Amino acid sequence: MNYKMVCCVLAICFCFCATSCVRDSGENSETISSSTSLSDSKELGEKKIHEDITFELSQIENAGRAHGSSYSVEKTDFVWTQVKDILLEDKEIETEQELSEGYTCATSDSDLLTVTGGGNIFFATDRYLNKISPTVTVQENAPGYNGDHFDAQKDLPFMTQDQAIKKALSLLDNLKITNMAVQKTYVLEHSQLQKEQDALAEAGEAWTFDKEKNERIPVAVQYTEEDDFYYFTLWETLDGIHITPYPHGSPDDDSYVTGARAEMILSSRGIEYLSVESHYMVMNKEEEEALIRPEQAIQALENKYDQIILSNPVTVENMSLLYVPEIVNKNENKFELTPVWAFFTTEEITALGAKDNKAIKETMVYFNAVNGKEIV
Repeated sequence: MNYKMVCCVLAICFCFCATSCVRDSGENSETISSSTSLSDSKELGEKKIHEDITFELSQIENAGRAHGSSYSVEKTDFVWTQVKDILLEDKEIETEQELSEGYTCATSDSDLLTVTGGGNIFFATDRYLNKISPTVTVQENAPGYNGDHFDAQKDLPFMTQDQAIKKALSLLDNLKITNMAVQKTYVLEHSQLQKEQDALAEAGEAWTFDKEKNERIPVAVQYTEEDDFYYFTLWETLDGIHITPYPHGSPDDDSYVTGARAEMILSSRGIEYLSVESHYMVMNKEEEEALIRPEQAIQALENKYDQIILSNPVTVENMSLLYVPEIVNKNENKFELTPVWAFFTTEEITALGAKDNKAIKETMVYFNAVNGKEIV
């Protein structure tokens, strides 16, 4: 097995779904054709669908869904005064500034809060900035990724995982962030955090954030039993189908639309970190329509690549049924959530300056799950 670079070129934006290895091309792998029948959670393994396209996934999420609905939605525009009251409670505000489309402030105990237009919230405590952010990297495509070093199932002494999930969802509900579901959990136990920090220190990569200098400085962080955390990534979900967490369209024009996702970290003190990147409020649910089968979507993907001269082989690492927001009237904040068959693909490319001059290009490809047309 050949291993990927952690340095990645993102074709779509941030994300945490990339895998960290490039696998063999699978010359002897089974072929998927448009006549193949795929049931819900059907295991696929490694299969080729095209001379230069290989599937490497264990199952297709929601493969058995025969019908689905579109939704008329509006992007949530958070009221910063309400967000501040909920997240900061009675904390003393040391500095604050109203922005043209939002608000930012810092408290006397170094908590930071920023609320911006378009449905974005960033909140971080001093403990997050100095004890979690420098040590934990859960984005699988990022340098220093260590999310797989942390347990996903363990209960921490201050609260069970089920209790923490209920608390996280309740906090989001208070912020009018509804229909969220936990996608991944990282149990940040203080003993494992210490191991990660010690390894960074030994490599000369341990740092913390100096508020006065507004920069990172080398430091040796010590963790205690009070430094146990639950780290959740959450996706907005309707009828058991996730809204894509990825943006799509061109950032240079009005076609650009963000996905929906959130991250939250809880400790015995409460919320330590919250990042919200868009949320969509349901205004109306449309009538159900028949969805094309997964094998029809795979055929559409094959047809797409038949018309492209590929420089390098492409690997499909994930296929799932998702909702994608499409613009109805951006000025009036109106969107439609369309069910799509989504393919997460990777391609090894030449990237000068990267390790071995190789990097991974990641791309999301969407096909409307009703009519089979590609959404770009």
